[in-house]
Amino acid sequence: MHTRRRFLLTASASLLAPQSSWALPHRWLFDVKRNGSLIGEHQIITTGTDEKFQAHTHIEFRVGFGPVTFYRYDHDIKEIWNKGRLQQLIASTNRNGRKTDLNFTLEDNNFKGSVNGQTTTRPYILPTAYWNMALPGSQQVLETQDGKVFQVNWTKRPASIVHQGAVEAATIWTSTGDLKITLTTTPTYGWSGMSFLFKDAEFVYEPRQLGRYFAL
Repeated sequence: MHTRRRFLLTASASLLAPQSSWALPHRWLFDVKRNGSLIGEHQIITTGTDEKFQAHTHIEFRVGFGPVTFYRYDHDIKEIWNKGRLQQLIASTNRNGRKTDLNFTLEDNNFKGSVNGQTTTRPYILPTAYWNMALPGSQQVLETQDGKVFQVNWTKRPASIVHQGAVEAATIWTSTGDLKITLTTTPTYGWSGMSFLFKDAEFVYEPRQLGRYFAL
């Protein structure tokens, strides 16, 4: 009887205790192909707790022939979140030697900080860091290379993907306006793929590792 009572009390306590909505850490890792040729990768790693966590994005592309690199692209984003709000956004970009950076902190429901050393303010909107499933459908997004506010329209359609041998229901989101991309999302993994055109070349993201769906 005592054993059964302890079991019931433990079970009841576990049901009443706060449940973790998004066990950390998580990692998304994509191979990126340009016109079918592998040129680099896009990785996002989240660490911390459900209440306070960081998301780190690293993108690295190299376009060339053999050992010769004609074009390189590096982009890093650091997001600091607390209680469902983005508190700080830091990003740096190297586009074949042209370097840009931004650093924003949340103040009075706006982002205040700098872009390329120039003090400026932006509205509190989501950055173009694609792990956050509140991004698809947002009509304004904050571009993380030059700190521009993009106006975006979205359409969506049902689809499916195969990941780790299993078929997953998916949604294809296509954006027009200042941001022109196609995102693939799934209820299980969240961000699950992407493609876009840039300078007459097609870029396609193929997942190596996927995280978990989360929207803030």
